[in-house]
Amino acid sequence: MSELVALAVGIDAYQHLQPLRYAAEDAGAFRDYLVENVGVPTEQCLILSDRSLDWPTIEHFKTTLERLCSIPYQPSDVLWVLFSGYAVNHAGRDYLLLADSHPDTVTETGMAVDRLFDRLQTLSLDRIFVFLDINRPTAPHTGQNISSGIAELARKAGITVLLSCQSDQHSRETRYLRHGLFTYALLEALQDRDCQTLAQLEAYLGERLPQLGEQYWQPPQTPVFVTDDETRSMSLFPDRKLSSVSIEPSPSRASSPVLQLFGALGAIAVFLMVGVLSSLDFQGSDDRDLPERETVAAETDLDESRAFDLQLMQDARSSIEPQQASSYWRAIETLQHIPPDRSLYNEARQQIDAWSWEILNLARARAASGQQALAVETARLVPPNTAAYAVAKDEIDRWQSQNPQSPNRPKSKD
Repeated sequence: MSELVALAVGIDAYQHLQPLRYAAEDAGAFRDYLVENVGVPTEQCLILSDRSLDWPTIEHFKTTLERLCSIPYQPSDVLWVLFSGYAVNHAGRDYLLLADSHPDTVTETGMAVDRLFDRLQTLSLDRIFVFLDINRPTAPHTGQNISSGIAELARKAGITVLLSCQSDQHSRETRYLRHGLFTYALLEALQDRDCQTLAQLEAYLGERLPQLGEQYWQPPQTPVFVTDDETRSMSLFPDRKLSSVSIEPSPSRASSPVLQLFGALGAIAVFLMVGVLSSLDFQGSDDRDLPERETVAAETDLDESRAFDLQLMQDARSSIEPQQASSYWRAIETLQHIPPDRSLYNEARQQIDAWSWEILNLARARAASGQQALAVETARLVPPNTAAYAVAKDEIDRWQSQNPQSPNRPKSKD
């Protein structure tokens, strides 16, 4: 029977580069979709991100890649790889940058794309799909056509690659979606539109990604698909259902609670920001020159402010899926937009505390079932400044001590 195996990498906290905002969220949502919607077993869906047990350094990436490639695949199996983070071109060679990669020593501290593709090619799988939501640390120099270079490498290796933008464009992220535009559209296509083949995915992303850019005042972003006609018609998924959890077709975008939350926030933001446009030069800065939501709301009267906050509360509560820790985390992120001077602030804080305990309870349940690594990832979603945070830190330390084989990332400074 065919299987689906995946690796999701998302890096926000770079040691030597300006941090990104939502790359780790991209990786987490990608993994959540596969585990919770498709039914991929957690042990077949590896993740490296700021929130994972293993810190996404170059050494951990290489170790994880070898672990991925050591799986005894069947020719009919399917492999998905997502990378959301920085990439550079050095001396005509493209590199993916990990958390500890340094632009000045990229040949030693980065992952050469050709080496990655060569390693994946040895698996002899008919269906390898690589999704690259790659950003540039600075504006590209002359001849630094990262996307076109990767596309050529993919053709030579016979690997299907989906790139977030063309070589003369930038990949964007926005706080209103809390995702990169590419990964948001990708998840929307898979989860909400039930895209089953690469051809369907190509058609949807080709139309949707430019729409998102226009909707959130971002420069044009056009995805690039590197594949052949035969692969384009193949299914993105194994030939059998992975579990009792299947992908259900959705008639509209609003049918997905998580995407409904994102869409509602985006619609509110668009309403408040009508007439405000901003030109963005730095790639990682999506909308820093746009007025903050609180500033705009301050210009309205009290009734409108309360209505706005009530809508946030309603959107957050309706997005909750009781067995999905990520839905609680996203709902908390929504309520954190309510400022302290609003009448609903105390109610929002009480709800945030309650949901924080729900996240911790889900983590404890996963630990009790022997899934310590997943429990740690879940507990890390508990936000600071909540009653559950200190307890979550203690539980993380305890669970990590029960899983000594897995190296820990550096402890955050609190």
